[in-house]
Amino acid sequence: MERVSIENLLNGEDIIDWLEGEPDQKVMFIKRLEVNKEVVVDTMSPEIKDPKKFDNYLKELRKNGLDVDKGDAEFGYKMPLPEKGDNYRVLVIFRRHEGR
Repeated sequence: MERVSIENLLNGEDIIDWLEGEPDQKVMFIKRLEVNKEVVVDTMSPEIKDPKKFDNYLKELRKNGLDVDKGDAEFGYKMPLPEKGDNYRVLVIFRRHEGR
């Protein structure tokens, strides 16, 4: 997977909406991802090991029409543990295939 920065996915006005937006507002931007690309959609402190915040975020994305899950969903996700010295933990969304 190739990670894209949000700046490469959006224009100036959309970047502000992304940074200030809730999951329901981010769905339309996430759907712009190309197949085999990924983007960081949320972060949290690296000391927090419980992924509940990210799980809740994923539930909100699903509630707002994003097909994100494990298996054959259009979008997948990962919550890697931070590397030593990282300042935050990330929730990454990636696109497996075009919607059906």
